[in-house]
Amino acid sequence: MGFKKEHWIILLSIIALILTGIIHYEREIALNEIQGASLCTGGCDAVQTSDYALTFGIPNTIIGFVGFTLLIIIELIQLKKGKNKKLELITEIMITIALLMSLRWLYLQKFVIQQWCIYCIFVDLITIILSIIILKKHFVKK
Repeated sequence: MGFKKEHWIILLSIIALILTGIIHYEREIALNEIQGASLCTGGCDAVQTSDYALTFGIPNTIIGFVGFTLLIIIELIQLKKGKNKKLELITEIMITIALLMSLRWLYLQKFVIQQWCIYCIFVDLITIILSIIILKKHFVKK
């Protein structure tokens, strides 16, 4: 039994989940102005305290945490019970939204905030890779 697509999705989602936890930690440190506790030496505090750190009033870290957790659960279900068209559609919709949010976030960091959060960049790159893995069937002919 080889490493299936679902295994890659779960592995990358777990890594993104851990990074999202670190980003949330960085956000709390920046918001509470705790000196010397940050893991980041770059612009994480500027990014995490910007007006763009929230989407519809919800911290992006919470949205990411919920999204990656749901992705892991869906893929575990599909590994155990087999492919399910409805779950695949939900996954495709979720990753498309996540991809759009990641691209927006990269744009905002580069051109608006003009600071980079290294952890955010890694989560965004993982999201782009996940998008390719999940959505490639729509673009690659067999």
